[in-house]
Amino acid sequence: DRRLGVVPMTIAEATRSEGLEQAVEIHNFPDDQVRETNFVFSRICKLLSQSNDSTIGVLARTRSSLEPISRMLRDSGIDIVGSDLTSFSRRAAVMDLVSLTRYLANPADTVALIALLRSPMVGLTLKDLGLLTPILTRYSLTASVEKIADESVELSTDGQKRSVFALKALLWAEDKRDRLNLVNWVEETWKRLGGDLILPTEEEPDTRAFFQQLRDQETEGAGLDADRLVTWLETKHATIESTTARVELMTLHRSKGLEFDHVFIVGAGKAGRSSQKPLLRWNRDEQNGLLIAARPASDAEDTLYDYLGFVNKRKEAQELIRLYYVGITRARESCSVTATLSSESQWPPRNTGTFWSNFCTAAHEVQFHPPGESQSKVVAEQGFSQLLRVVDTPDRVLSETIEASPASALRSGNLQSRRYGTALHRGLELLALKDPLPSKCPDAISRAMRFQLTELSSPSVAIAEELDSLIIDVNRVLGDEVGRWVLSAHHHDAQSELSLFVAETQKQLVIDRTFIDAQTGIRWIIDYKTSRPADGASLTDFLSEEAARYRDQLMRYRSAMQLYDQSHHPDVVDARVALYFSALAELYELPIHEA
Repeated sequence: DRRLGVVPMTIAEATRSEGLEQAVEIHNFPDDQVRETNFVFSRICKLLSQSNDSTIGVLARTRSSLEPISRMLRDSGIDIVGSDLTSFSRRAAVMDLVSLTRYLANPADTVALIALLRSPMVGLTLKDLGLLTPILTRYSLTASVEKIADESVELSTDGQKRSVFALKALLWAEDKRDRLNLVNWVEETWKRLGGDLILPTEEEPDTRAFFQQLRDQETEGAGLDADRLVTWLETKHATIESTTARVELMTLHRSKGLEFDHVFIVGAGKAGRSSQKPLLRWNRDEQNGLLIAARPASDAEDTLYDYLGFVNKRKEAQELIRLYYVGITRARESCSVTATLSSESQWPPRNTGTFWSNFCTAAHEVQFHPPGESQSKVVAEQGFSQLLRVVDTPDRVLSETIEASPASALRSGNLQSRRYGTALHRGLELLALKDPLPSKCPDAISRAMRFQLTELSSPSVAIAEELDSLIIDVNRVLGDEVGRWVLSAHHHDAQSELSLFVAETQKQLVIDRTFIDAQTGIRWIIDYKTSRPADGASLTDFLSEEAARYRDQLMRYRSAMQLYDQSHHPDVVDARVALYFSALAELYELPIHEA
């Protein structure tokens, strides 16, 4: 039926004998895409170890579905190839270069200047940036440097050094305006800010693409056109290149005509964008010719407009069938199709009539991994925050942020536990900013936790009971003398949800709470936990088990903070680590065993 986009089918006869294992597998995971990504990652690692020449293709309908597995493969040192995978607007180094270029094009662009000062190259904290912004909007760069130097601005010592360093680099750029060609001018300014020193290896092709775009604009006579750069940023995508990679990532559309030994189709459960109601709908077919209809002004039914919507929807469904046919037939030996689905209502999910439900219904065998299924954690730390500060050390570069995704500090578990833990972390983070600490959970903290629950829940989930439990936990912490000590704002260098990127290991670590005790000079690193012992279980055994479970993680935190303190707080006496259980109001310090 060409009118509905249905094409003729013919029987496909197998020409190869059936293998011992299932050639095509379908796997459904509940709620958390991390489980799906870990599954695909472990399968890819296994295939790479079994053969030195097999090729692997990772396909998806959208680029966003490829990003989690792409990031995990790169973080683990596995070479990959991918074209047009990630928008340049999501590449930190390119975004920093665009901020720099926008400022150079228009020194009155304070927004670009603030973005530059907040970037990893400079890394001003939000507090210092808030104090500095009124000066930058009122005075020239030269006058701003003078005011910072004579301490007219109450910046931190660290903030003074960073801001003077950045503003002097921009003053050099102003002095060289129109004396260098455009590309050299921007690149030299970027290097003076230290952009090349903190550039991750995988983002080097991105910066080359940026400077090539700038060179093309100069050649065409467009010059320093910031708007044209922004358009390029939003419409073009980064490419990952490698001459030795055996794993290739691409969209299903780009895979036509290619073949791989093993194929993974990820993110299959994601629904496409819901069909909007455009002002006009049209369709051309052999029977009716060209049909066109405008959107009715009222909710009239059985209109030509509705009929054309039905035809277009059926065409989209048929195209989706052909798209997955293309993906699955790219495989020579095996194909695994994976999806992340919601388990809020029931598991396995009921048939909804969507493409994926029909796909699973038609398959001979489908694996639904239950929500409580245990799974080994392939990557210990997954960070998703941009790096905001850079600290030079003798042997490596350690980057620090003030803000981080709260979910990145939580262990994996069922959806409700993660949601609850994320909201509690947010509440404790906000409480740590209050001086003096309240005796009970303030309304503002309660509203923040309610907002967090709402953001992480489906509309059908009732959050009132969870919110009541959160308030009880917060009040328990506020009623605990040790808990109030942990949250106190009177410590030195107190930070909540502190994110550290360790360049040596290429890992991002998120620390729930850390500070230097003002009386003892000891650095404390504390991880919040919402768990509690099972009914009838021994508290001592529970604490020992939790300590053993998180010991390696906390030792990594301790090593990172010791490196940080070497350059920032050399007077720190010692670094200690502990778990704080909000449900028990219990602080458990882990013993340190050093060689």
